Amino acid sequence: MELTLGVSVGLGVILSLGLAFSTAIRCLVFLALPSFCSSKGRSILIMYALVLILNHPVQNFSDNLTRLSDSATCGQSLALNETKKLVEAAAAPLLSVLGGIRFESEN
Repeated sequence: MELTLGVSVGLGVILSLGLAFSTAIRCLVFLALPSFCSSKGRSILIMYALVLILNHPVQNFSDNLTRLSDSATCGQSLALNETKKLVEAAAAPLLSVLGGIRFESEN
């Protein structure tokens, strides 16, 4: 009985400290946990692991879409501003001619 109690206490202390401070022990415990559960519990834990695995790529994809949208908006704004400058530059000689015609027609 003393040996069982000693092993239980030792294992409890090691697991408690390991789960609190070590990611490797946490990983091992969570990977071993499905073997102690029923098939339904194992399926739930596997689904949870799948959700955790897929969470990062989905978040990364969402961030990439946000950056793509911001980039496209910036590109459209830049194109609009450059088009306005181009139209103003192309119309400047024409506007000076029209101003001269108006000045002559008024006199």
